[in-house]
Amino acid sequence: MGQDPQVSADKLSTTIEEPLSDNGLVKLFLAVERIPGLDKKGDLLKQLDADLTAPDQPEGKLAPVGGDKLVAGGNTERWLPVRLEYGGYEFQSSPAKSGGYLEYSTNYAFCQLVSPAACKAILSFGNDDSYKIYLNGKLLARKVYQRGALEDSDQIPIELRAGRNDLLIRIDNYGSSAALIFKVLGEDRKPLPGLRVQIETLPNVPEIRPDRIPAIPAEDETFFGARIPRTMSLLESSGPKRRTPVKILLYGQSITAQDQWARIIRTELSKRYPYAKIEMENLSIGGHIAPQLAFSAINDLYPSYPDLIIFQVYFGERDGSLERIFSNIRRRTTAEIITWTEHLDNFDRDALMEDSAAYRRMMAAKYGIEIVEVRELWKKFLQTHALSRRDVLADGIHPNYLGGSLLGHLVLRHFRFNENAPSFWTSTVRTYEAAKPLVDKDSEISLVGNWRLLEDGIEAGKTTDSLKMAFTGNRVDLVVPAVTSKEKWGSAKILIDGKSPSQFPECYASTRARCDFAPDSRPGFRYVKLGPDPVAENWILKISNLSDDLKTFDYEFVGSKTGSDGNGSAKVSGNIISKSGKVSACGGFNFHEIAGFAKATLGSMPKEFTIGWKVYLTGSDTYAPRCDLPAGEIETHTVAQGLSNASHVLEIISNGDGPLPLKEIVVHSPPLK
Repeated sequence: MGQDPQVSADKLSTTIEEPLSDNGLVKLFLAVERIPGLDKKGDLLKQLDADLTAPDQPEGKLAPVGGDKLVAGGNTERWLPVRLEYGGYEFQSSPAKSGGYLEYSTNYAFCQLVSPAACKAILSFGNDDSYKIYLNGKLLARKVYQRGALEDSDQIPIELRAGRNDLLIRIDNYGSSAALIFKVLGEDRKPLPGLRVQIETLPNVPEIRPDRIPAIPAEDETFFGARIPRTMSLLESSGPKRRTPVKILLYGQSITAQDQWARIIRTELSKRYPYAKIEMENLSIGGHIAPQLAFSAINDLYPSYPDLIIFQVYFGERDGSLERIFSNIRRRTTAEIITWTEHLDNFDRDALMEDSAAYRRMMAAKYGIEIVEVRELWKKFLQTHALSRRDVLADGIHPNYLGGSLLGHLVLRHFRFNENAPSFWTSTVRTYEAAKPLVDKDSEISLVGNWRLLEDGIEAGKTTDSLKMAFTGNRVDLVVPAVTSKEKWGSAKILIDGKSPSQFPECYASTRARCDFAPDSRPGFRYVKLGPDPVAENWILKISNLSDDLKTFDYEFVGSKTGSDGNGSAKVSGNIISKSGKVSACGGFNFHEIAGFAKATLGSMPKEFTIGWKVYLTGSDTYAPRCDLPAGEIETHTVAQGLSNASHVLEIISNGDGPLPLKEIVVHSPPLK
């Protein structure tokens, strides 16, 4: 990694330099970690503002070399080089220290950014918890947070000078472990050409390389990938002439929400399949066990309708909520599923977790789910490397950086094309070639008018031209041919059973309901329920007069099209419905969960705020393809989703406003009726 070291004669130190990663991630820096001394009961902002290294070495003037000593808050620590594979770092990986994370401690990271020219840039980062940043000796930003380190959480404009730029980041940690992930990007949010990162280090200073995980072989890998054949077919079939889109949703609670394991999956899949258009989204909700996620999934999981769901959550065996989620995925989508057995935590509940793992294996067999045997291989990893449970945990249950890396690699191994796996997915996702009726009379598609063959599909151009096809399923996608010569494509009207998709109430969905001051991951209430006559619009629920015990409040529904739609008083445990019946706030309100965040960031829970969500049509009444697709790009239009999983008739009627291309019709029919 990086260039050959160059020895600096005046310092007898080695300069290590390397380019930033393809997405701008900084994966080389010096670190000092776990400096004790923060007061749990003290003012967090005042403590962040305090210069721990003054007067001898003011924070802003630090320019360390690996192996140098740092005196901070009466403690003496060493700067150590950190090299990362995937870009995120947890400040407890130093071989010079043991004992895991240290709450209410301070951590530092330092690197030199070497720019070929003066330029404006963006420092994009996530951290856990508060931060203070210096660039070239000047305080750039500081903020008090209590949060996890999620990629791209904050965006700070910076100005780089030509040559060397010293970047120092201080992280104050309050609970569990401290962490940091940061990028340097251009103003267009793209990597800066020629920008490099470097550090200097003395000889024989140990490097921290926390995310290199030695392979732990499974007893039998014969069936790895056998239950995600469609996902693997999409990935494997991608190439320069066919940039296949693949949508992956991560869902669960706080462990699934962690960045490290997911970053490994995302990074490695992008390396293996550089031409696949991989869209990976994480909608996990920390602290929400299966009985709660069973409600949240109504807005989060099923309308997303991805190709693959990577899902893990605790509990739900006794009340049936875990199986309800699995069965609803199979009933409402054609998504494939990966789940895993629970890793080893530091609580005294091994018997309970063994029973839970057995239940998940049963669910995997029943619903055709790819299961990762995390629990057994976790045990084997600890035994092989003489590690304790605490060595791979940030607290009693959450994986630390090493544990997250282990989890990511265990899941990653299941992404393989298994030639022996049955292709059962072809009965749930069927592709119909639009050109078939022009070359083969035996076709499910009937064409009316003057359709003509293209090299990669068919084309209509008159208002009299139309297409009709009977199908069974709950979702229809139209795929555009890879033709870029037209100045403008035309459009078409879409009908399902003689009606526009917008006339089907079941084709509408809602986003998660989010408080205006809380993290996006935290819903204001469990789920939005739609009435019999939904409209695509934005909604807010105005909350006022919230009681001190967070149990009662006043409210008003307001829709961007509907307008004011009812008000009243309510309890947090109840459901409330708008006057028109278009929307309901259901499952109970999460004010007690949100209050902790409000106290840390605002000082107290506000009495007045809004909860917002969006009701949207999951399909489209119009098919209007782009004409400027890059070579190999695949454009897919979902024209109907959420239909009853039954027999329907699709009609595509040209509007006559230009040539209308079509390559394929893809119909999704979930395996459970």
